[in-house]
Amino acid sequence: LTLDTAIPYLEEKKDSSDDLSAMAKALKEAVDALVPLATVDFAALNNAITAAKAFEGKGDEYTPITWDAFAKALADAKAVAADAKSKQSAVNAATKALTDAQAALAKKPDLDTLAAEITKCESLSADTYITSTWEALADALSAAKAVKDNVNSTADDVTAAINALKAAYDALDKKGETTALQAKIDEVSATYARELYTANSYKVLN
Repeated sequence: LTLDTAIPYLEEKKDSSDDLSAMAKALKEAVDALVPLATVDFAALNNAITAAKAFEGKGDEYTPITWDAFAKALADAKAVAADAKSKQSAVNAATKALTDAQAALAKKPDLDTLAAEITKCESLSADTYITSTWEALADALSAAKAVKDNVNSTADDVTAAINALKAAYDALDKKGETTALQAKIDEVSATYARELYTANSYKVLN
């Protein structure tokens, strides 16, 4: 006997007490045997969404790549939370994605110090320094500019670029002053004629 058969039975107003008792017993047993659908726990997801709301409207403070990932994770989490048919696996995945994206948010760095170091190095002239040390500075300067222009650069990226640029700047080695040496060479060349000295001594001079 089932609920579908019990209702018509009552409507026919059958008065067999045995039948009624049997039917009531069968219905009770069927109720007791009902298996509820698995309960989906949204608590962790709802808590994650609540925590994430504190960041809404602050996108300008974070690097675009980390903010975009966070905004998507938050939108996805809200959609899962609003869907009564969401499965626990989807709820768990949305919760993790949102908390991970929030943890990964990176603040936009302060670029003032890096910009100052770049300006200082740009004021230098390659003619003043030994080629190898100048090339090292040029490489560090190019990398620093790339970090400065990259909207997704983090504070760690900026710090590393500043340190590399300062190290290359400190390692610069100036070319020696050649004016006095050249003057002496010119003087010797003009004053001491080969024919006036022995071959061996002039060879040493050369």
